[in-house]
Amino acid sequence: SRGKTVSKHDSVRLAERLTQEARRRGLNVVFAWQRADARRADDNARTLGKRRGVLPTPVHAAVLNAGVFGAATGSHKLQEITKPMVEGVMQTNATGVMLGLQAFVRQLPADADFSPAAVAIASIYGSSGSRFSHVAYQMSKGACKLAMKQAAIELARPTESAPRVRCNTVSPTFLRTNLTKQFFEDDGVRRIVQADTPTG
Repeated sequence: SRGKTVSKHDSVRLAERLTQEARRRGLNVVFAWQRADARRADDNARTLGKRRGVLPTPVHAAVLNAGVFGAATGSHKLQEITKPMVEGVMQTNATGVMLGLQAFVRQLPADADFSPAAVAIASIYGSSGSRFSHVAYQMSKGACKLAMKQAAIELARPTESAPRVRCNTVSPTFLRTNLTKQFFEDDGVRRIVQADTPTG
């Protein structure tokens, strides 16, 4: 949220707290925090690859939540949006998800005795247009959804190099959360979201 800085230590403590809570509930789950750039294959391999140090081997499930809306400054209108902005959004939201999925699948044993799953966080804006969004975000989230559909087909059956992996996307709408709270404080934004949401 505006004016608040989340440090590495806050994130590490949250991961430790979530792991302890899962264990208290009898779940064998580990949460971890690691600084990485989703747009870089080497960072994805370091996070999810076979030689990582933070998570146990192998990782059974991955939530791929790489996403940016784009620069806060400048125009987002189709006729004015810049190529660097489009490329930046696509690199994170589309390429970043694909690289994360690739690193996840590569670290899985072909004879896995568990059922691996990968879920990407897409958006309703990947399926339709919106007065609130812009072309780069729409393109990137549409690409994210199609990448996961293709992965679901390719990974539906086990092969010599990979087990069967369940792949899916979740496409949330614009909800009031700590992350979006500052947007909803703007009357103009709130009116647009309410007008575009059937239930108001």
